[in-house]
Amino acid sequence: MIGSKGFQTAQIVMATIMVVAALSVASSVFAPVAFALFIIALMRPLQKRLQAILPRLIALAISVVVMVTAFLAFGSLMGWAFAGSALSMSPALVLFSVFFWSYPWGIFGAFIGVPATIAILTFCAAHPSSLWLAELFGSPSRDGPAVIHQPVAS
Repeated sequence: MIGSKGFQTAQIVMATIMVVAALSVASSVFAPVAFALFIIALMRPLQKRLQAILPRLIALAISVVVMVTAFLAFGSLMGWAFAGSALSMSPALVLFSVFFWSYPWGIFGAFIGVPATIAILTFCAAHPSSLWLAELFGSPSRDGPAVIHQPVAS
């Protein structure tokens, strides 16, 4: 009896470990499946309606183009919005800074544009005469640059 109880406890412990391990790996397995089901749920009604008036191959091509365009547009807008909120800047300013700095500097300007704009906004936030500009575009801090070291009062 003691042996079977110990065996059952070992089985429960091993099953728990296996379930936890499976759940930790599940996101990499179920994410593509969920994405595929999402695509099928969105694409199938569109393709079915197009197949009623067009040949299958053309309906499929139009469906793919519409879905890719929708995902690219949505992804682009969401990417700029997330970048703007993470950098405490207006998303429009993030997009504008990429285009503005890439005009004079090319591809290098596209990469360095957002950090350069953050530096300009930080400078504007540090000076009272240009604080309005930093507040308008959402500066990283209202009180100026971050304090690196404060002496401890004795």
